[in-house]
Parts: sequence; structure tokens; C-alpha cells
Amino acid sequence: MAKPTVILLMYLMTFSAEKLAFEAASVKQNTSGQRGYALPPPIGDRFIATNVSLKMLVSYAYHLQDIQLVGATGWMNSELFDIEAKSPMTVPEDKVRLMVQSLLAERFALKVHTKNRQVSAYTLRVSKRGLRMRSSAETCEGPGTIDMPCGSLRLYKRSQLFGKNVPLSELVEILSTLTGRAVIDKTSLQGTFDINLQWTPDENLAVGPEAGVQAVPNSQEGALFTALEEQLGLRLQSEKEAIPVTMIDSAQRPSSN
Repeated sequence: MAKPTVILLMYLMTFSAEKLAFEAASVKQNTSGQRGYALPPPIGDRFIATNVSLKMLVSYAYHLQDIQLVGATGWMNSELFDIEAKSPMTVPEDKVRLMVQSLLAERFALKVHTKNRQVSAYTLRVSKRGLRMRSSAETCEGPGTIDMPCGSLRLYKRSQLFGKNVPLSELVEILSTLTGRAVIDKTSLQGTFDINLQWTPDENLAVGPEAGVQAVPNSQEGALFTALEEQLGLRLQSEKEAIPVTMIDSAQRPSSN
């Protein structure tokens, strides 16, 4: 009997010349009116997203920060959906993202293109004082709990970030949301980290396309920039960077299941 790793390799090679796709997928509009959403990492062969917009799905599928997505307007922001999809077997998350791309093209008739754009960004670097956050000593199975997520970060009251076994890319994405700018990782750090970051919210740091424009590092005691350097040994520096931006050309409300 073939080993699981061999089967996985054969599966990936089978689809190397074509787009990856889910074995089965359900797309339903969520009209519950409930607040909050869930877009966790895939578990096993399942991808489940609850109460999410098309904009959120595109950002996940193409692994984008907010500033890297252009053209998500109207119903793409306001209408919410529940997605349940199954792949033939457990595959890495980067392959699941490709499957979501195929799903969006099929069910939402999504068409996009990518171009480079010069933007005001923050580069993330290790502080001159050295890194202070700890590399993860132990692995954990599953997504963890709301009190201690595993593999991702929880933002609590816009004043605390915490999680175990977190890849730096997750921190970069949330910092981009908090500052309103693209954040470029220039730390060269590898692996995962246990993160617990607390700060006093700065009124200049707010979620939205204009957020962070007036933010100044170390502008107040306990602000995000100061806490990041003192607690994690990381610093954000304002720079001009050319980054890839994904433009939505067209999309339609999803076809029925």
C-alpha cells in the first residue's frame, strides 16, 4: 500500500499542469445578519468559511494584504457567504488557496489581473536591540481555541495580538490592516513564533484605506510601533515600495449549488 506522502506527491503531480480544484464545494449566501466571520486555515481535507464577503475570499485565495486588492466594491463587500469545500485529500494551505481561486472563477465568474504599483509601505525588520519574540518550541494540532489560537493570531480589542506557532506572514498581514499600509517582511526570519503583543491603541492607527497615513513610530507611550520593538524586537520603517496589486476586472453573484 502506498504511503500517504507518496499519494500526496502523486496527487500534486497529477494536477501540476492544470488548476487545482476542490472535489466538492457548497456556496450559500448568509442572510443571518450575524456579526463576525470565520476564515480559519483548512483542517484536513476541508475548507470552511463562514459569513465572509467576496473581497475576503479573494484576499485569502491570492494571499493579499488589504492594500493589495483593488476593485472590490458594492456587493463584493456587503453580501456575505458560507463556503464548505472538500479536497480529495489533505494538501498544504498554499494549494488550498489555489483551489479557492478555481472556486471563485467557477462560482463567482471572477476575473483578475496583477500589476505592480508604487505605494507608501512599512518594511518590517529585526530591531537593532535584537529579536525578543520566541520561536515556537512545540507544535500543536488543529486551529487551537479562541483564547489561544494555533497557527494564526487573534486580535483582541485592537490592543492585543496573541497566538502560538504563528508564521511571520500572519503578523505581517495584521500589521498591514492595523496601519493601513502594505507591510513588507525584510526580517529573513524562518519558522513559527509564539506571539503576545499588547499596546495602547493609537487614534491614528485604524482599520481602513486611509489608516496609518499620519502614524508616526514611537509617537506615544505604549503605541503599536513602540510595543512591537520593545516586546517582539521588531520595527516598522516607512518606505516607498513597488508591490504587486491584484485588480478585480469582473465578478458575478455566485451560481447556485
